[in-house]
Amino acid sequence: MAGVNKQQAEQAIAATLAQKQPMTWQQVYDLQTNLRALDYAPGRSDGDFGSLTSKAVMRFYNDHPDLAASAGSQVRSYLSQNGHATELKALADQNPPQTRNDALSKTFEQSAQPTNTNRLDSLISNPDPLNKAQIKSIQGDLNAQGIPVGIDDGILGPKTASGIVQHLAKNPALADTMSTDLMRDLMRNGQSEALVAITKNSPAIQARIGEMVKANPDLATTTDHVMVSDLQTLLIAGGHGAGGIDGVVGSQTIGAVDKYMAASGEKIDLVRSEPKAAGPIRGAADWLAPVSRPVLGDNGFGVANATIERAWANVSRTQVPHGAEFTPVGLQNPGRPLVVIDLGHGEDVRRNNKLDDGAISAHVQGPHMRSGLSETEVVDSLAKPLAARLREQGYDVAFTRNPGEQFRLEGDKGQTLHKRPEFAHTLAREMGASDVLFVSLHANSASNPSANGSDVYINGGNRVATSPDSQALAGKIAGSYHLTPNQNTGIHAADLGVLRHFEKGAPAMGHHAAVLLEVGFLSNPNDAKNLAAMTQNPDHHARQIADGIAAFGAEAGLKPQPLMANQSPNSAAFNMAHNNTLGTVDQGTTPTPERAPQWAMQGIGL
Repeated sequence: MAGVNKQQAEQAIAATLAQKQPMTWQQVYDLQTNLRALDYAPGRSDGDFGSLTSKAVMRFYNDHPDLAASAGSQVRSYLSQNGHATELKALADQNPPQTRNDALSKTFEQSAQPTNTNRLDSLISNPDPLNKAQIKSIQGDLNAQGIPVGIDDGILGPKTASGIVQHLAKNPALADTMSTDLMRDLMRNGQSEALVAITKNSPAIQARIGEMVKANPDLATTTDHVMVSDLQTLLIAGGHGAGGIDGVVGSQTIGAVDKYMAASGEKIDLVRSEPKAAGPIRGAADWLAPVSRPVLGDNGFGVANATIERAWANVSRTQVPHGAEFTPVGLQNPGRPLVVIDLGHGEDVRRNNKLDDGAISAHVQGPHMRSGLSETEVVDSLAKPLAARLREQGYDVAFTRNPGEQFRLEGDKGQTLHKRPEFAHTLAREMGASDVLFVSLHANSASNPSANGSDVYINGGNRVATSPDSQALAGKIAGSYHLTPNQNTGIHAADLGVLRHFEKGAPAMGHHAAVLLEVGFLSNPNDAKNLAAMTQNPDHHARQIADGIAAFGAEAGLKPQPLMANQSPNSAAFNMAHNNTLGTVDQGTTPTPERAPQWAMQGIGL
């Protein structure tokens, strides 16, 4: 109980249990945390309202019987499912709601507090990123003003974004100093057109664009993805377009800058092409090998290379390579669920042999990059031990991009993001797999260096996924993966193309779940050090991710087929029996400049 404000924890529990809206994963997680702080023993905080949480809630109701009659419908349903319906009804009948505890009743009266307009304006116009408590204050003030945004949960979803834009329409000057983080959140939640209508004529926004372009004339060669994302955000807000916000400078971003200069009369000398130099400027091609296309054997994780090549031929609309026309008998089992690991970035986004490294840390050096630890280095280090752990647990595993290799298709971001999930579904059809899990691995970056920790993203809004399977998978991974023991993994719903395309292409039968895991912030000094350590020894964190996936599979009723001892991916007998071109799986080794071409020759399957 040390350091716990008992009254605040009780009020938070009472408010959550009484709410009429469906409970989100985060609300269940916070409820469990508060119950544990008050020694009600709900088990671990995992966002799952199970038997231990139900018992803890009933202990709370027995200590506060006057609150039992106020239990929300979803809480009553959870308690009923776990055998507490009779006990709850007895408490509610004995303690009608009018005798509710005065100390806790304050919780239910908070929504009637008057709005603080000055606070609302100050938060929206804040040039710094907003934290959860500040977003919660915005939601409360908007609700009090008669702009309904739902519950005050501190999550900036579509309703909150719409409410903020409605307030901005009445007070457009607030956007002049608004943070680019908040602008992006509004755009990603469906408010792009409404926001641009407010901001495009703002002299202050135009001035911010000019200052950023003048400070960064070397746009074509910059490795500062955070700065580029901020500039793209401002260009869109200023009415100049940018082709999207991805942190990568392409022709559309340069074209948007040209539009800004034409409209403003500014003359800024931009570096429009890379200087001729020995070797790549950004470093990815130093260590990411060309794509290998083996057709014999399997990829080391249960998927035949011939099947992989047929799937990619279908996706890229090209001819099936010779030797991959069929899959030898015994190299695949349609009964096993398939996990497709999407290693983020690593593609030639501009058709000029300049690869996208993703985010790059300014705080630590990576094993291959000249400029700092890159996102591709981080996620590639996790690939083999993660796949090996899943294979041991009975899953077939494939990659959209081999660890240590480039993404095999060229094109812009939108095209490659579309092809990754298309490959997953095509491969599943080729294999006859009805259950497919798509896990996209990334490392995060933010303009605010204090942002830290890991996050799981799902396709949807207001923390609720459009797919129940995706919501459940996110909850299990969030409960299992932690960059450090003291950091929790958050769950966020957003409109991310790679997840949206996966769910759009999912067939009606079987389980299909897609999540995007940001393993930590390369822009945060402490996270960057921990990610660098993870890159050197990824086994522990790979096991955490795999165990979260397996926990989902067990709950969803998937039927993986765990390998016998002599079938382990590390077993010589396994590799010989499967004509495995990968060889034994070295779980503790990360790619090096010398080994990357070697991996390509060994034929790690996609």
